Amino acid sequence: MVGAGIGGAATAVSLRLAGHKVTVLEQAQELAPVGAGIQLAPNATRILAQFRVAEALAPHALVPQRHVRRHWRDGTVLGERPLGDAVAARYHAPFWHVHRADLHAVLLSAASSPAGPGRAAVFRFGAEVTGLWVSGTTAEVVTSRGERYRGDLVVGADGVHSNLRALLFGSAISRGIPRGVAYRSLIPVSKLSRGPEASFQDILGPDPAITQWLSPGVHFIHYYVSRGRYLNAALLRYGAQADPVVESWLREADRREYLGLLAGWDPRLVALAQLADTVFCTGLYEREPLAEWVRGPVCLLGDACHPMMPTQAQGAAQAIEDAWYLGRVLRAADPGSLAGALAAYQQERLPRTAAVQRLSALDQGKGLGERPGPAAADRPGKPEEEPADFSPYEWLWPYGEDSSPIG
Repeated sequence: MVGAGIGGAATAVSLRLAGHKVTVLEQAQELAPVGAGIQLAPNATRILAQFRVAEALAPHALVPQRHVRRHWRDGTVLGERPLGDAVAARYHAPFWHVHRADLHAVLLSAASSPAGPGRAAVFRFGAEVTGLWVSGTTAEVVTSRGERYRGDLVVGADGVHSNLRALLFGSAISRGIPRGVAYRSLIPVSKLSRGPEASFQDILGPDPAITQWLSPGVHFIHYYVSRGRYLNAALLRYGAQADPVVESWLREADRREYLGLLAGWDPRLVALAQLADTVFCTGLYEREPLAEWVRGPVCLLGDACHPMMPTQAQGAAQAIEDAWYLGRVLRAADPGSLAGALAAYQQERLPRTAAVQRLSALDQGKGLGERPGPAAADRPGKPEEEPADFSPYEWLWPYGEDSSPIG
C-alpha cells in the first residue's frame, strides 16, 4: 500500500480481513490528528460495520436528524429531509457525522492491532515513494531514502497529488480545472454561549442537523462532529472569479477575506462564523474521470484515481467502497488470478465513482432559482425543487447491502 490516509487505512483493513499480508508506506513522518468533519452516508457506514470498526467508531459519531436548506439572506427554510431513524430504517445502516481524525484512528487501529484477525498490517512512515518498477507478476517501489519494497500487488492510495499515479500514467493527468475555493473551521460548542445563544439555537435547531445555506455561487454548511463537541463549518465558493489556492488543507485562510464572503448574509450565521479562531482553505478542482486505474500488478484507489468536488460529501465514502470491493475480489486471489481480480475491481468501481464525480461537479453553487448577474444577490430567489424523500440517493446509498462480509 502507498498512502496511509482514510483510503489507505481502509484498504489495509480490507486486505487484512481478506487474508493478505500488507505493508503500508506513508510519506509523512507521523500521522497527526488533522482534518475536520466527515459525513458518512449508509454506503460508508454499512462497510465500516463489515470492517468490524463501527462499534469502535460509534462513541465518536453523531446521528443528524435532518438535512435543512436555508436561504442565505434571512435563513428562510427552503426544504427539509428527515435523516436519523428514517435513514437507518430504509438502508439498514446509519448516517453519521464524525471527525476525520476519529475515523482515521479507528481504521489504523483495526489494520495494525495484533489482536485482530489475520496478520496485522505494517506501517512505514517517512517512506515517500519515488520509483516504480514492474516485472512480470510482481512490482517494486523505491522510496526517496532508497528503500525497496516488492509485492504481488501495489495499491496507490496516496491522495489527490498521488506519486504513484504520476509514475503509472504521467503527472499531466492529475491537472484539474479550477472551480473555486473551500473554507473550513471547527467551532467549539462551548463558544456558542458567548454569542447570541438564542439566535444560534434558532438556526442550529433543537436536534443535530446538516444545515446548508444557499446563495448564488456560495454554499455554507454546518453540522456537529465529535459527539457534539464541535460545530464543523464549511464555505464553498464556486465560479471562475474565485482565485483557487494550493490544493491542500494545510493553508490558513485570511479571516477577513473569509468573513467578507458573508457580507449581507443572515446576521445569525455571520455571528456564528465569527466564532471560528482559525479557518483553513483549499482550491477546488474539477477532474475528468480516469480511463483506467490498473497497470499490471498496480492499481489506484480513492482520491488517487477519482478526486471529486465536495458537494455530495462522498469522497471518503467512495474510498471506503473501493477498499471494500478490492478486498472482496482479492479474498481468494493469488499471483495467477490477480490480473482478473484487478480487472473486476476496475470494471465495478470506475463507472460508479465516475458517476459520483460527475454528479459532484454538476452542483457548483446551485440551489436557488437565481444565478449571478445584475442585482442577483438582492433578489430573494426561489428554491429549486428537491425531493424530501431519499429518491436522489436510491442508486447511491444501498451499495453493498446484499453482500456478505469479506472475512
